[in-house]
Amino acid sequence: MNFKIRLSVFLRSFFLQAGWNFMKYQNLGLTFVMLPFLKKLYNNDKEELSAVVKRYLETFNTQPIMASFCFGALAKKEEEIKNTKTITDFKEKATEWEAVKTSLSITTASIGDRLFWGTIKPLTLLIALFIWLWC
Repeated sequence: MNFKIRLSVFLRSFFLQAGWNFMKYQNLGLTFVMLPFLKKLYNNDKEELSAVVKRYLETFNTQPIMASFCFGALAKKEEEIKNTKTITDFKEKATEWEAVKTSLSITTASIGDRLFWGTIKPLTLLIALFIWLWC
């Protein structure tokens, strides 16, 4: 992944929740974020790209602050899927990709929630109270 694609994925990651929905949560955002990488990887092959995008449109939900870890891991697994030679390898790698997506989204959501709700939010409350008492 070159710098231009990384920058594009980074900038698009700010819009992860723009397509949030109750049915599949952040799936549209994940697809939007990863699309430049997927287009580059599959060289705009429309048939192959549409099959890959369908995989990305499955349920995805995580803490937005920690989602970048998921993007990187999914990109690495996607490259492995692209380089498979047999159908058996493809199915195995696609299953691994799905397992990584599910486990990482759950793990990063847990870590992100603990970080935000357990650390950052109380800290900002203390700072606000300190400022209020000071003035």
